[in-house]
Amino acid sequence: MCLLLRSTEVRFSSSALLRLPINDLYVLILTPERGHAAYLGPIGGVLKYRPRECKKIFADMGISSYEERVAESPGDDVLNDLRIRMPRKSFLKFLKWYLTTEGREAPQNALRREIREEISADPLIPESVVRAAENCTFISAHISVKAFKTRSDQRLLHYRLFNVFDIADDEWAEKFIKEIQQLLEEDQTSVTSASKTEIFEGLGRVSRDGVRSVVNIGAHSISMFKKHLHKEREDEAVGRAEK
Repeated sequence: MCLLLRSTEVRFSSSALLRLPINDLYVLILTPERGHAAYLGPIGGVLKYRPRECKKIFADMGISSYEERVAESPGDDVLNDLRIRMPRKSFLKFLKWYLTTEGREAPQNALRREIREEISADPLIPESVVRAAENCTFISAHISVKAFKTRSDQRLLHYRLFNVFDIADDEWAEKFIKEIQQLLEEDQTSVTSASKTEIFEGLGRVSRDGVRSVVNIGAHSISMFKKHLHKEREDEAVGRAEK
């Protein structure tokens, strides 16, 4: 609350992430360069809002969306992302709206959409991986909230909410995990894995154009773990702020 009171604006985002451990490693996927350096992170992404339903309430609260603030065309992948900015005075009212679940995706639906989009974006990943994933049941593991300010702008509060999911243990989960294991063994796609230590340190490896390369792991990845913050990594997360 003190952070909020000392702010003039709030930047809010809500994401759904898949926590998928295989052989004591956690599955990550490469997000390509789009105005920022490519990085690794859990499968998943930002929830979408429904613009027709939200137009009036967003206008009443002075909310601006991500695509309204970028100079170039944002592209379909970020269109209507629930990655928004608002005056401080609107934040508590906005949270009450968010909790009604009206006008936005449910986290489980967002996760299914993100899995389909992220996996389908890599032509080397077979369609069978998407089919298996779409039939999996996702169970809420925990919700992680990260509120912070950057050193460059102490007036802006970043409020990031992560809905972390596990996969229910059933036949489809077994198929999906086998497909992912095959991708990891072949080591030719945007799918890779990293240890918990590597995730906290922020460096992973993935094959790019046939070469095994070191790539940054997004600071949001540590939200997969309930007790996920320690001083050094938190400072780094604050430095990177929002991707």
